[in-house]
Amino acid sequence: MAIFMLATGIAALAAQTLHRVLAWACIPIGVGIAFGGLYGFGGEQGGGAFGAVWAVAGVALFVWMIVVSVSLLRRTPAQDTPSAPEPALG
Repeated sequence: MAIFMLATGIAALAAQTLHRVLAWACIPIGVGIAFGGLYGFGGEQGGGAFGAVWAVAGVALFVWMIVVSVSLLRRTPAQDTPSAPEPALG
């Protein structure tokens, strides 16, 4: 999931398919999920710091998915088609 979120953020930034804030928010969520997944290696009962990172990244992922879903549903069909560059004559 972490690699998917990182790749989604980078691809969305490069292709400008999502709002800039949503694309940038995807990258730290992916990093948080990657580091939060280490909570099993800690000696603490509740996961310690890695467990807290896991929980925050999970909530952020849930909120991100809701916001992206709403923003994609609100798009008009004209926004879905990218504008092609004019062909060069000559």
